[in-house]
Amino acid sequence: MLESAVIKQQNYRLDAQYAIETPAFEGIDHAYSPNADWYSDFWNTVRPKFCNSSSEDLVIPTRLGIYFETLWLKAIDAHPDYQLICANLQVNGEGRTLGSFDFLVRYIPDQTIEHWELASKFYLALPLASEWIWLGPNLNDYWQLKKQKMLSHQIQLGQRPEAKDALAAVGIGTIDKHRLVVKGRVYWPTTEANKLHWMTQQQWSSSQQTNNLHPVYEQPKHCWLGLSSNAPQSINLTEQVLTTPILITQNGTQSFIVPNQWPEQAKQKAAGLGTAAFNT
Repeated sequence: MLESAVIKQQNYRLDAQYAIETPAFEGIDHAYSPNADWYSDFWNTVRPKFCNSSSEDLVIPTRLGIYFETLWLKAIDAHPDYQLICANLQVNGEGRTLGSFDFLVRYIPDQTIEHWELASKFYLALPLASEWIWLGPNLNDYWQLKKQKMLSHQIQLGQRPEAKDALAAVGIGTIDKHRLVVKGRVYWPTTEANKLHWMTQQQWSSSQQTNNLHPVYEQPKHCWLGLSSNAPQSINLTEQVLTTPILITQNGTQSFIVPNQWPEQAKQKAAGLGTAAFNT
């Protein structure tokens, strides 16, 4: 059973607005990625669906990727020009699962079929030689390889011979259009101006000479999209030693705070992957 959390209606609306209206993730500069006008128009069309006057709390999945998908599923259902055919349709072959289509969607005005792949990604930028690499906070994800997988495998799944039977089973003969619906943020070292930042716990402690009057709120992962709700209670980072990165808000500013050893661990991770892995 999926773990769940309870959030307020207002926070849910803000998460939906971030998931749908904001421009694409800055690293996905590809023809498959919708432009900012498409996202803005989509949100303006479906916004009333997310703006009911109910004050009841909502139960949402805590897994961020699943939550992101549920917001888009509701948006598609509310849009008069789009119809969901199916979600997460698996393609099997060679005795295993070869992949799955996140969303298969009908564009009603001209009855064309679209394949959408969705992702919500959050990365910390790290310099490696003359390159910037974007690593997941827990060092188990890296954007350059995720992007390569999306472009060379996920979005191309419909071209595999094994996909024809799966598509035919839901009444699809040909996919006419592909979309990469990718949102998220990149956090940079504090040396980079006009960016969202990450810092070690020690760096954060040093910064508190000017911020020590402001409470710190750790954001649970299901709140990362719109950062629409604070944790019910503030935390005291001076009384704990971090072992994993956390996303905080303090005085209206969001930052990732990482364990003091994280930068060295990240460099080792990057070196183990090899620079060739990131030049894609």
